[in-house]
Amino acid sequence: MKICLLTDGFLECTLPLARHLSLSGEDVEVINVSTVQYPNLAFFNLPATPKPKTGFYPEHRLKALMNKNLQEYISPFRFSVYINVPSAKKTVYNFYLACKLARYIKRQQFDVVNLIHGQNMFFIYIFFLLKNVPKVQSLHEVGFHDGIIQPKRKLLFFQLFNSKAQIITHSRKLCAQLLDIVALKKPAKKDDCHMVRFGLAEPNLCYGDDDVQEEFPTVLQFGYISKYKGVEDSVKMFHLLKERIPDLRLIIAGAGKLPFEMKEVEGEERITIINRNLSNDEIVNLNKRCTAVICPYKSASQSGIPMVSFLFNTPVIATDVGAFHEVIDNNVNGMLVPAGDLQALCDAVYKLITEEEFRMQLKRNISHIKNNAEFSWTDIAENTKNVYLRAIFKYRSQHV
Repeated sequence: MKICLLTDGFLECTLPLARHLSLSGEDVEVINVSTVQYPNLAFFNLPATPKPKTGFYPEHRLKALMNKNLQEYISPFRFSVYINVPSAKKTVYNFYLACKLARYIKRQQFDVVNLIHGQNMFFIYIFFLLKNVPKVQSLHEVGFHDGIIQPKRKLLFFQLFNSKAQIITHSRKLCAQLLDIVALKKPAKKDDCHMVRFGLAEPNLCYGDDDVQEEFPTVLQFGYISKYKGVEDSVKMFHLLKERIPDLRLIIAGAGKLPFEMKEVEGEERITIINRNLSNDEIVNLNKRCTAVICPYKSASQSGIPMVSFLFNTPVIATDVGAFHEVIDNNVNGMLVPAGDLQALCDAVYKLITEEEFRMQLKRNISHIKNNAEFSWTDIAENTKNVYLRAIFKYRSQHV
């Protein structure tokens, strides 16, 4: 089977899928779409200056950005980066770029194209342009954290309801949300919705320094900073616990607008703020340095944070929102607390830091996830392949 994985930067799950599909004998090409405005993407830090030209990023320059470990990891399949522009600024030009990419995909005569994205307008263009190609949509977002239904979401659901494409979500929570919507619009479409997990973010093993050790007791919150992620609660938690745990350190790392003034943490030597895009090495080293990762989110769909941290046997304390409970088994491989309950967050951090045997048991249990078939990339690749075969079958049955 010749497969195209067209992704919107979800490389921590797309690259392992491509690798394991390829190792099972499939012919796979990954095309990652990035913009000239935000060229830095996971695992491939494209230089921001000068701005890259639109279209396919030069292959020789892309390879030069990879370390040897990553080159070896992606060697079973083809990989490229396609540069577009932000849809809101140059809609017509972006549609032109989508047409060019769609023509390339058609020329390659893929058996199936898997579009992997949140709610990216560029991918909605591509979907319409690939009219006569079997397609699968892998959605990392179904709803919106702010509850606003934007026009592109309506277009996306129009595609899902009226096309023959198969749909993949990566948690039961998102799958249930989607099925609730589908049942109202197109009851027969329910059979085309599938839940397939993504596993540990194993490409991260290509990065980081071998000599980095845990700096006990350090708590880390990392990832892009948004309003719904409750970063301010991490700071409040630290202030409430700093006297009970005299050596406690807090690291907040990621780009985005901080929900507090820097003066609130100025003079606090044990709080570190890294307010920018993180390199791959930094993400890995931060996870190695910390004792626990916290996700005090106010809302969520699903999160890739646990699958990064679990790779390094780092326990995660998260609020019980979205699909966190599907990967974090409370007091088994991590801890769950009610959203907005600052005292519960403090109690969980205190327990994990001060009870060594409990903390070590969490770490031992995390290691078992690697043997869980639901999170095994070999099984995930096989389950995804079955969805591809269904997409091909349904397409051909409609075009006999």
